[in-house]
Amino acid sequence: MRILILIISTCLMISCQRQEHSAKQTNTDSTQYLLESLVEKFSLANDKMLADSNQLIFYYEKRFDTTLLVSFKKDADRIKVVVYQVAPPYYRNGGNLRGNQKSPQFFEGFSFSIDTATWSSTVRAATEILNTRPVRDDENSAFDGPTYLLAFNSKIRVNRNSMDDSLLSGYLSLLKNQFLHKYMEQKPMWRKES
Repeated sequence: MRILILIISTCLMISCQRQEHSAKQTNTDSTQYLLESLVEKFSLANDKMLADSNQLIFYYEKRFDTTLLVSFKKDADRIKVVVYQVAPPYYRNGGNLRGNQKSPQFFEGFSFSIDTATWSSTVRAATEILNTRPVRDDENSAFDGPTYLLAFNSKIRVNRNSMDDSLLSGYLSLLKNQFLHKYMEQKPMWRKES
C-alpha cells in the first residue's frame, strides 16, 4: 500500500512540475512574441540582439488612451531615445499586422539624446523591476487594464498581476517625470493648412 501511495505521489509531483514548466514556457514565448511584434509594428531597428544591454524598450497601451513606446539605444557614450505615440483609434495591440500590411500605421513621435548619468539611473530602475521576483497571482489582474512591457539586457517583463502593474506604472511615471513631460512641452502643434 505504501508503495502504491509513493508511486501516485511521485506521478502527481512530476505532472505538476511539467505543467508549471509548460506554463512558464508559454508565458516566455508569448512575451517574446509581443516584443517582436512591437518591434515590427513600430519599425524599430532590429539587429538580432533585441533589448540587450545597449537597448531598453518600454511599452504602454490602454484602451481609450494614447499608446506609448519608448526605445533607448546606447552607442558608446551617446544614448538616443525615440518616443512613439499612437492615438487610440489607429492602433490596437491585438491587430494583425501581417494580414493588414497595406494599412498605414499612424503615429507621432520625437527623439532626443540623454546623458550617461540619466541612462544609468533609467537602467538601474529597469533592472530592479526586471530582477524583482514575479508573483504567481493571475487572478489579481484586471481584465481591461493597461498592458506594459519592459525589456532590457535580454530580460522581458509584462504585467500579469497587480504587483507588475504597480512596478511598471511606477516606471512609466519615472520616465514621464525624468524627461518625457519636458520634451512633450517642446513639441510643436501640427495644423492642417487649407
